[in-house]
Amino acid sequence: MAHQGSFFLGLTGQLLWLLCCIWSYVVVVREFGYEGFVIVAPVGAMKLIVVVLGLVGLSLLLPRRLANPADYVVVVLFDISFVPFSAFWALSNQPWWQWFLMMAYWGLVLLVSRLPIRLPAYYVKGAQNTMFLVANGLVVLGAILIVAGGHLTLRLPLSDVYAVRALWASEGSGMSMYLFPWLANALLPLLLAHAWKNRRLGDLLVLGFTAYMLFTSTGMKAYLVMPVLVVLVLVFAEWRPSSSLMPIGLGFFAGAMILLDKVTRTLTWSSLGLRRSLFVPARLTSAYLEFFATNPLVRLSDSILLRGWLTYPYSVPVPHVIGAFLGQPGTGDNNGLVSDGFANFGIVGSLVWGALLGILIMLLRATAGRRENRPEAWAVTAMWPVILLSSALTTSLLTHGLALGLLAAWSLSPERLTGGEERRITKDSSHGDPESVARLRHVGTKVALTDARK
Repeated sequence: MAHQGSFFLGLTGQLLWLLCCIWSYVVVVREFGYEGFVIVAPVGAMKLIVVVLGLVGLSLLLPRRLANPADYVVVVLFDISFVPFSAFWALSNQPWWQWFLMMAYWGLVLLVSRLPIRLPAYYVKGAQNTMFLVANGLVVLGAILIVAGGHLTLRLPLSDVYAVRALWASEGSGMSMYLFPWLANALLPLLLAHAWKNRRLGDLLVLGFTAYMLFTSTGMKAYLVMPVLVVLVLVFAEWRPSSSLMPIGLGFFAGAMILLDKVTRTLTWSSLGLRRSLFVPARLTSAYLEFFATNPLVRLSDSILLRGWLTYPYSVPVPHVIGAFLGQPGTGDNNGLVSDGFANFGIVGSLVWGALLGILIMLLRATAGRRENRPEAWAVTAMWPVILLSSALTTSLLTHGLALGLLAAWSLSPERLTGGEERRITKDSSHGDPESVARLRHVGTKVALTDARK
């Protein structure tokens, strides 16, 4: 009964979030219709029914509780990609095949991510201390590069971020192009969680200021949001709430963005919180699918690994190709998930990319196993949904530091389990019940957590 109750609670949350997305898209069309957001009337009732039925079906595969960092990643990513895209697809009358491809993609992601996997329990002694030492050293190096870049400023208006971003892309060193994303997406979250766990206020202030300086030096708005997401996942790490909290919380977030616009008499909040975060990725997904359905596929010819070995069919990078397709040739419209796979290998590519994302989440679940009570293991995944939503899979892993985050999570010393607990975990894992595994690991681990703080 408890399991059924948690499912219906989660499903109710997802349906309410879908209603909020439909309402939010109406607001976005009214305020930002000049950017190409439209509602094509009459809206087909059949499309709305299919969206609801699809959401019900995929909700069966979502985790019931945020018991592991992987649960956080998959639930948040689903709620900020599939649900807004469904609202956009139904209201703007996009082709049927796009939504069915998105359904197949997410079905694969959720199915593969739930497969049981048991990594070897081998742990290198001293790996945790080494990781913290390297992370602190790279933060110092990053601070030096920020100062040496000559663009140090304590204030950056949001209207200037694109100019600063273009300047950084043209003048930034090759080292900073990799180091800054690694800091913002993996290393700073790791150190912020460690400082919070050990109640080091001074470290928190220094690290938070470093994150802000990364934002002012690069113009990357996601770097400014990172500390907020770290706080959010630290709350999840302590509380382990029902996954239904996520769609309900996003619904309140959407309402808050619109309310803040009314209070401040601007469009800043709905522009960033609704238009940019939810519906620009949805619109870009549809644009990628529409363009590459009738034009040459990339087939990884623009990836750093195969560049020069294969013939690239366009004169500019894929994001600029899509920008030109949407009437803005100077814009780089990056996007991830299903559109990345489709741009490379069409429908087959989308399905393969879905399986690969499921494997990545499965590896994260296994890597964070026996580390669910380490706040650092949660913090290194704080930016994962944001990165995967807007970046190619290979770029996310290497340039944006997802692989580094996996390594950082593995470097944390695992909890010590009794023989009985280990046998129970093995039994639950063999039956494909990752939530039971995580709950068991969460019980009776206060001693191990206290030891880790020493």
